[in-house]
Amino acid sequence: MFVDEPATPTVARWLLAVAAALVVVPLTVVLVVLGLVIGMGWITMPVSVVLAIAVGGLVVWQRARTADARVLAEVGPVTAVPADSADECLARFRNLVDGLCLSIGVAEPTLAVIDDPAPNAMAVAAGDRHTVIATRSVLEQLDRLALEGVVAELLIRLRNGDAERATLVAALFGGPLVEGPLAGPLRPLTAMVYDRAIDEHRDISADLQAVSVTRYPPGLRSGLEVIAGAATNETAPGKMGPGFDHLWIVPPGRARRLFDFAPLDWRIDVLLEI
Repeated sequence: MFVDEPATPTVARWLLAVAAALVVVPLTVVLVVLGLVIGMGWITMPVSVVLAIAVGGLVVWQRARTADARVLAEVGPVTAVPADSADECLARFRNLVDGLCLSIGVAEPTLAVIDDPAPNAMAVAAGDRHTVIATRSVLEQLDRLALEGVVAELLIRLRNGDAERATLVAALFGGPLVEGPLAGPLRPLTAMVYDRAIDEHRDISADLQAVSVTRYPPGLRSGLEVIAGAATNETAPGKMGPGFDHLWIVPPGRARRLFDFAPLDWRIDVLLEI
């Protein structure tokens, strides 16, 4: 069994430090050059460094503090799931989450649904704010046991801190490094960040923990197979770019170009052996 690497403060601090450096270094250079151009000389360097650190720290802190909101904005239009929904799919979703939260030991997250034909789901977290997002199609295509397995895994990711770490990576690096104008030159740094923050075996570990709660491996296995049928293409549900693909319980096929994750057949084989 693979053991989760918890979302330790050390990992979070490392991510924040790298993100801050990406802001501070170029800003320092710009301020120093500006000081030289206007004739103030090298005396402006200490001031430039201090100002750049202050601005960079503020920018990164703000992005980290609102990491979940930034991810939700990338997903696209979402519909909150009310506690007393008359919609059968939404009511089943709510009931499964309510029951599994007690078993897993996590606070009930906010539930949201996006209208998309690709079945998939994700967990997003920042501090004590937790959100589970599912596509309408995954709620309609999975039977109760399969959906129970998927929901259990998402709640496990919230409990062990993986969802918060993944959300922080997406908010700090998902857009600027993966889709911005510097995506090409900064690709080695992007790969290092994703490799450090996202363990390729985290999916298998979460799978095992989820079925230890549901006690029915075929349920999760069935759910993963249905989701994978749509996730083999080059697109993700909603309007999310490739820098956010690691958040999905089954990353879309294009994600392989950015980071390593356990192939679905590995995950299925592990579940078959239980």
